[in-house]
Formats: sequence, C-alpha cells, structure tokens
Amino acid sequence: MTEVASLEGTYEWQVAGLLGKLFVQRRDAKAEQNKINGAFHRCTVSRRDDRDVPIKMPDVISHIRGERSFGHYLLDSENMCRVFALDIDLRKTVQKYPYIDANGETHLYEYIPREAWQDRSHPSRTWTKLCLRVLAEHFARIIMGDFELPCLVSYSGSKGLHVYGFFDKPVPAADAREGAIMVLEQSELFRPMRGKSFYDAINQDPIEGYPQLDVEAYPKQEKKNSDGYGNLMRLPLGRNFKAAHPKEISFFVDLSAPGEALQPIDPLLALQTRDPWIMSRLPQQTGV
Repeated sequence: MTEVASLEGTYEWQVAGLLGKLFVQRRDAKAEQNKINGAFHRCTVSRRDDRDVPIKMPDVISHIRGERSFGHYLLDSENMCRVFALDIDLRKTVQKYPYIDANGETHLYEYIPREAWQDRSHPSRTWTKLCLRVLAEHFARIIMGDFELPCLVSYSGSKGLHVYGFFDKPVPAADAREGAIMVLEQSELFRPMRGKSFYDAINQDPIEGYPQLDVEAYPKQEKKNSDGYGNLMRLPLGRNFKAAHPKEISFFVDLSAPGEALQPIDPLLALQTRDPWIMSRLPQQTGV
C-alpha cells in the first residue's frame, strides 16, 4: 500500500483511476487470469472462504504494468452496466485470404486466421489487420455518429479488437445489451449464430466480406446468472496471458493512423477523450 500511495497523482495513477472508473461497474468482485493457460478464475478470500475479493487500485496498477491480468464483471448486483462491447475475433476455421503477386494478380490462399495471426511473418497479416481495422472503424462510426456515445477501440493483446460504447452513467444491462445488438444490426454486416450474442459475417466472400471474423456482443445477458455473476471481460491494457508472444500487449487503437496500421494511442489521452480518432483532432504542430 505504501508504494501505491506514493503513486498518487502520477501518470500511472491517472490511467489506472480512469480505467477503473470507465470500465468497472461491479467493484466488489474480480477475476484474475492464469499466467500459464490464460483462463480466468474468480478471486476469493481463500480456498475455504468463497467470499469475493473486491477490485482495488493496486490491482489495476498491476494490470496496466503487465504484472497481473484482471477481468471485471459487467453487471453489478442491481444488473446495471456502464459499457457495452463488440468483441471482434479471428476465427479458428479454414478461410481464404487474397495475396497480390509481383505481376499485380490476386490469388486466394487457405489459412486459419487465429493460428496465422500468431506468426508475425505470415503473408496474411497485412490483410487481417486491414479487415480488423476497417470493421472496428465501421462499428465505431455507428457508436459515435449515430448513437452519439463515446467510444474506444482496443487490441485485445491476443486475437482481435474490442470496440466499446460508453454511457454517461450506469444503465440497465438490458439497455446496454440492446445498444450492442443495435450496432450490429445497423452495420448490416453480421447475423446472429447462436441467440443474439455470437455473430458471423453475412457476406462470406473472402475479399468483399468478413468470413475470417466473428463478433460477440457484450453484455450477453440482461440479468446476472443464477450463480450471481454476469459476463466477464478482461480489462484493456496490460498483458493478455493468452498471447503467444510474451511481449505482446493490449492497447487502445488509433483509428486516425494510416492504412491498416494498428497503432496505439497514449492510454491517458484515450481514456480522457474516449475518441479513437483523437489524434486527428489535435492541433498540428508546424515548424518555424
């Protein structure tokens, strides 16, 4: 606690404080990610004492440092929620990606998107980044333009992007869920696979559609489960222990960066503005 107190007012403190304020609705419980297998487990007092352990500032600071990785439950005890999310994931099934050769001719090659993503030298990587980036932009424009809600996009640190929509104050989980579903329906790009939480692409053409991606809508329920907990999501930033590369981290994505680039925004700036295009809105410095 002495170390945490000494951090008060610092950059790290401000990032952790905003991360908790904007994302965490249920503060009396948390889950931690296993460093070996990447699975999350609910944190309890002890093996014999099943009471929840609240999420606190030292946890969030440890998370953004990449020392530990925490998840938060989207619904609180009153089934209120402060954020919805669209989780864009790479699929585990065989798909095709386009590759343009030296003569300008386009060829289609088979690959498994999620496996190929772990290989940074794989020839599909540029195409995959472009698809992730364009789809995230599409969702973000609907959230900010049509719904007039603040938005952020984060790289999960493993296999996809998360697009978040924020409310000024907590809302019933049913309303948050409806917001996520409305974004997907308004996009006219995805259809529900199982219920209205998992979606796949309507257009399965490997060039014109998004067959290599699927989307999950969060929160997935309007009320807590029978066990007293709702959906769990990993907090953005820090290190996702599911990642194949130990140095790979989660970050907020700059949608004003050129082309297919997945470039980070300063996390404090991202959290303060909740605008993935903030870098394009800042005054441009000129020479003298």
